[in-house]
Amino acid sequence: MNNESKASSYRWIILVVSSLLIMFIFMTQIIWSLELGSPAVEEGDLQDAFGGIEYGSAILGISLVVLTQGIGNFFQGSLVHKLGFRKTFLLFMPLLIIPQFLIPFLPQLMNSLVLAWYACLTLRAIQGLGLVFAVLSPLVGCWFPLRERGLAQGLFMTAVALNTGVGALIVALLSEIGWGWEEKFLTLGVLLVIFSIGWLYLMKEPPMEERVKGAIKIRAESGEAKKKVYSLPSTWLVVWIISMNCWVIFGVVGNVAPYLADIGYAEPFQKSLALLSLSLAGVVATPLGGKLSDLLIGKKGLIGARTRSLIIGFSLATGLAILFPKIAPLGYSLALVSVFFVGFGGPWTSGTAWALPTDLDPRKAGKISGVALIVGQAVGALSIYLVARIASLPVEDPWGLAYLILGGVSVLGILPCILLKKAVV
Repeated sequence: MNNESKASSYRWIILVVSSLLIMFIFMTQIIWSLELGSPAVEEGDLQDAFGGIEYGSAILGISLVVLTQGIGNFFQGSLVHKLGFRKTFLLFMPLLIIPQFLIPFLPQLMNSLVLAWYACLTLRAIQGLGLVFAVLSPLVGCWFPLRERGLAQGLFMTAVALNTGVGALIVALLSEIGWGWEEKFLTLGVLLVIFSIGWLYLMKEPPMEERVKGAIKIRAESGEAKKKVYSLPSTWLVVWIISMNCWVIFGVVGNVAPYLADIGYAEPFQKSLALLSLSLAGVVATPLGGKLSDLLIGKKGLIGARTRSLIIGFSLATGLAILFPKIAPLGYSLALVSVFFVGFGGPWTSGTAWALPTDLDPRKAGKISGVALIVGQAVGALSIYLVARIASLPVEDPWGLAYLILGGVSVLGILPCILLKKAVV
């Protein structure tokens, strides 16, 4: 009983520590975004440092990380149950941290700013390999039982959403004291080192056998128990769901700050406050979506509960993305409100979507998460880049068109939810 009590307490400790770490890991993206200009205003400290890089090229610094994160997480997911969570973390995390300390010095170290820029993009691509989401997310899921897993993953993904607002505040504070993008990058690097050490000190390998029992029952009922994970229809339906989750979230987060700059809210404090509103949406929506999926298990069954919550989230994401550019230009207060709502639908699906790999099979959660990430991050990278490119088109309302496409594609997340319920239950 004493051991059970310790395990019960520990799962919340590892949730908190892993959540804090993932928040700072994803902050490497928002800091980059905040240091850029916009499609209409070709300026930004980071762009200037490399010789005036245009926005369409500078956004590659985000898209490349999103793309290579999928590759890195695929291998992390394949290795995590062979090497263990700790060793896999130690293998990949340096790929994120080391470039964080190198990038600020590239313009001074290299003779050509063009070469420095390509070196910067290369290091950003390497950083993506080190975003250890496929280590931290399955770890959290494996420490929690079925009826708490949706909430736990929701709280974990809340930290991912929170990175936007916290990162924006850190950037704003450092800007106030006169620090440039270089100091901001280095500050985040130090924080990553500190929280990585703390995580390594507190981390324990999860009790896999207890978590496998429920998942094996689910697989057995659908005839999937003995099949390889990549041959299962349910695996690819989860990949589809997570890809749509990435499409919504990255498309919104990667383009909100430039959009606000284009409609007249270009001051650092204005953008930071708006991104805080975006984070607040994630803080509210992510655990709500996950908790709802937990509460519905008794009535709808595990997969039925998860998919019901997901359908609600994707429906919200579709409608709110389309409405966003119609409301935001009406005034800064309305812009803050609309930013909150456009950031609500995607995070609603996050906790539930990322609970699914562990729900299906904790022993293969890393593999499912890995393949979901390699596809999902590619879709997310496409979303960021496509929205930015459409917003640069010489049409009457480029941002309206961009968000119409963003929202229209989001509705495709509903179909795999319907199919997954039929495939597994």
